[in-house]
Amino acid sequence: MKGIKTGGRRKGTPNKRTVELQAKLDSLDFDPTVQLVTELRKDVFDKDKAKILMDLHEYLYARRKPLEEPAEKPPIDVTPVTPALDLTDAELLQISKKGNPSRS
Repeated sequence: MKGIKTGGRRKGTPNKRTVELQAKLDSLDFDPTVQLVTELRKDVFDKDKAKILMDLHEYLYARRKPLEEPAEKPPIDVTPVTPALDLTDAELLQISKKGNPSRS
């Protein structure tokens, strides 16, 4: 049946080979993340070595899902409440005093 999982690994269960690879790297005291950061901090780094470390990193750590944007964003109303060009100097001064109580 389509959509119903009938066998295989459960969601979140690591792949057997990935577990074996992690165990081997642990036994060698090798952390690809630390090695990658160390390599990239060099003034002149080996691009091939960095690429290999990045590829190795993907086997050991899950890739994060991108954040999903809401399907519909509410529209932004950009219509001015009161057109400032139609106000007199006295009205603008009154509005500015309301917005800043220390000016009263």
